[in-house]
Amino acid sequence: MNSQKKVFEAPPLSYLIRALPGTKSRIPVQACFVLKSSKYDQLIHNIIIAEEVSELHISNGCTAANYYTEGKHISVTEVYVKKDASLTYTYDSQLGKRS
Repeated sequence: MNSQKKVFEAPPLSYLIRALPGTKSRIPVQACFVLKSSKYDQLIHNIIIAEEVSELHISNGCTAANYYTEGKHISVTEVYVKKDASLTYTYDSQLGKRS
């Protein structure tokens, strides 16, 4: 019960990535979240918007420090792709054996 309470007491981490109408990303937009403290619960809420006729590439990941032993990584990502837009999204995670 204490762990759940801790998740919602911590400020949420997040990003908002938006491709404006008609824009084309030539290289991926990169983001990464890192768990640095043991017994820490990370709450993430991301939003991605590809406006009309846009092109967006995202490379996202989550990792933990090598001394990290336990905790939670809770993540929600909302994705909105509008008319004639395209989005590629790559996600990689390396959170360790006990996360």
